[in-house]
Amino acid sequence: MLLIGSCVSAQDYQVFSINGTAERFDGNQWKTLVKAQALTGSDQIRTSRNGSVTVLDNKLRKIYAVQSVKGGKVETLTATQRARTKSLTKEAFAEVIKSMFGKQEDGYSTRGGVTYRGGNADELLAVWLNANIDDKYHISNSSFNIALHAINPISYKSVQSVRVGDNVELLVVNESDDALFVGVLDIDATGVWSAVSDGCELIPPHSSIVLPYPVEFFEPRGTDHLLLLAYTELFDPKRVVELRGKTTVGETSVKASAAQIEIIIK
Repeated sequence: MLLIGSCVSAQDYQVFSINGTAERFDGNQWKTLVKAQALTGSDQIRTSRNGSVTVLDNKLRKIYAVQSVKGGKVETLTATQRARTKSLTKEAFAEVIKSMFGKQEDGYSTRGGVTYRGGNADELLAVWLNANIDDKYHISNSSFNIALHAINPISYKSVQSVRVGDNVELLVVNESDDALFVGVLDIDATGVWSAVSDGCELIPPHSSIVLPYPVEFFEPRGTDHLLLLAYTELFDPKRVVELRGKTTVGETSVKASAAQIEIIIK
């Protein structure tokens, strides 16, 4: 922990995740950015056309999404987001840092690129989900403004129907002031629940991010529901599914959100 703390304190920014490609101008050429790479405010970075880079602000415990084909200084590209986004809790930020360095300690496991720590977040979300979802899988009492879209990986157009064996990419739009941990659940045409993702992805405030895993559709044919679950702390989507079937509906003050889309499988 002392080693991790000393690394972080000496770096203003760090690369948390990259979708597509992202580069930093070094000397007289552009070089590819990598996860956990340190950055300063004066570093110039750029992304591919549909790419993005998620940047951690170690001083303010904030997370920003940068999408800029032309490029610019880190401090300039993140200036607007610094002013309007909330800081992560110390606990959540510490877990994000651990995931970048591949650390695992008692009670921790790495899933989906983000470190998950066992706790009661899964139980709280299972209760919240049961209390706020109806028989058509519509969600009430969402705390954050988020949206989920299925898009064709080639044309980048929205998808409402697929054939068995087709793949789509998932675009998450977070218009809230909070960085959100998201996981995707699936409810097939027969009503069977499962987790699409093994872990959480961290989505910066006021950003649109394509999740780093495609979704392939299988039988049964019919109406399939994809459910994006969002929370301000880490959780395990698989465990939420398991507990949802065992937990009775109860009162909870948890601030969470879910966005649902329907896909017709032909």
